[in-house]
Amino acid sequence: MKPARVQDRFFFAVVPPVETAERIAAHARAMGLKRARVTADRLHMTLAITKDFDQGECPPAYVETLLRAGRRIAAAPFEMMLGKIVVGKESILAQPGEGHAGGKAVYDCIAQAMAGMRAPLRPKVRYSPHMTLSYDTALTSRGLRKLGFGWQVTEVLLIHSLVGLRRHEVLDRWPLVPPPVRQASFAF
Repeated sequence: MKPARVQDRFFFAVVPPVETAERIAAHARAMGLKRARVTADRLHMTLAITKDFDQGECPPAYVETLLRAGRRIAAAPFEMMLGKIVVGKESILAQPGEGHAGGKAVYDCIAQAMAGMRAPLRPKVRYSPHMTLSYDTALTSRGLRKLGFGWQVTEVLLIHSLVGLRRHEVLDRWPLVPPPVRQASFAF
């Protein structure tokens, strides 16, 4: 048997608290998702993603660039509310409902930092926050249920995904802190 092709992928994400992740995973089970369901400990909301590299081909300097970009995030904590299920070609995703401007602010910080360092994120991918629930796309519409899971997002993680091994390694995490407010100057 041919070994699985392993790739390195990096992404910035937010994760729900343990209790919320367990409730989301239970909801996915109740929907009838069986094959390749994402476990509660791996549930995350992807905000920004890099291109994939064949294993061992990612330059170490690129990872350092990602870490520097993470240190430049200046965005306030925000509420994330999962509002809908989307069935894609290869996966079933949970996506935010209305009002996910907080996640967009984080994405904008990351994208600007990466562009400024001449290390763009994945080409042709725009801000599209999503949480993969399963790679079982045989779900019928009867199994789809509205979502109402939310949490206060207080930090962003940089995750190294070893695609093909189903393994995630958290490389770093940064607290969300509102950017400083510029005070007006007055000439006297």
